[in-house]
Amino acid sequence: MLSSILLSLSSLLLFYLGAKSLIAGSTNVARTLRINPLITGLTFTAVVSSAPLLTFSLTSALAGSGGMAMSSIIGSNIFNVCVIIGIIGLTTSSGVKLEKGKIAIPIAIVSTILLFFLFQDRLISRPEGLLLLLLWIAGIFLRIRFGRKDSINTEAKENQEIKNPENQAWYLTFAWVLAGTILLIAGSKILILGFSEIAATLKIGSTIPGLTIIAAACSMPLLITSMMAVRKMEYEIALGNLIGANIFNILGVTGITSLIHPLSALSISNFDLYFLIGTSLILLQFFRPKYILKRDEGILLILLYAVYTYYLWPK
Repeated sequence: MLSSILLSLSSLLLFYLGAKSLIAGSTNVARTLRINPLITGLTFTAVVSSAPLLTFSLTSALAGSGGMAMSSIIGSNIFNVCVIIGIIGLTTSSGVKLEKGKIAIPIAIVSTILLFFLFQDRLISRPEGLLLLLLWIAGIFLRIRFGRKDSINTEAKENQEIKNPENQAWYLTFAWVLAGTILLIAGSKILILGFSEIAATLKIGSTIPGLTIIAAACSMPLLITSMMAVRKMEYEIALGNLIGANIFNILGVTGITSLIHPLSALSISNFDLYFLIGTSLILLQFFRPKYILKRDEGILLILLYAVYTYYLWPK
């Protein structure tokens, strides 16, 4: 049991190193190819933040554990809203306001509701996965059409945390991307192995760990980058990237994974899906013109997640 826990914890280090390496390579690719900062912010930031979740979901699905893949996707979005936004509110004294990039909020909510209806039979088929992936691509173009460039430019600042030389050799960029990918895949396999042993020992199945601990582990890169942004008082970067990551989790991660292998998860309940929709609706608060996320609201979000976790785990 102890060895399984230590094995699982070691995957967090691999996730961190893998995401850091992938960010370095992806940022340099965007700069080398002279990709518009708008596209960079909408794609690389969200994809890299969700890279551990994507690799874990793919590895789980290919191993025949669609339940673990889907539960980690659902749990990650719940964790992002309740815990990461909660921490952002908790660690600031002046409050947090989201003024730009609000077009992403309805996309995040609509995509969550769509997943709820598609998943009523507890299966995401390949055609449904293709639909989700196409909607993610369409959402990018929608944000390009109606989004504000200023908000994306602030998002793009986060990509500068790892400063690669502008003319870095292609093989070094390739090495960063390859190393990051290998580390994330290794971390995913270790996490699956460790938590499979823990779940078997505790006789709790794979769904509960997927909704909670594994989801939290896969969200660690997003939590770390959000805290870096909060430390610099760039709150809109933290919130904007979080919303973008949630959109990619639902449409991109679920879409890509189900295209590779259909996702079947009979053990996920309607309560989990209702809770997912409820937490996504929390984002509507940021549409209020004068709404400011405050410390007490951050505490409430974290407590809400604690209650949800307590409800899930066997007593």
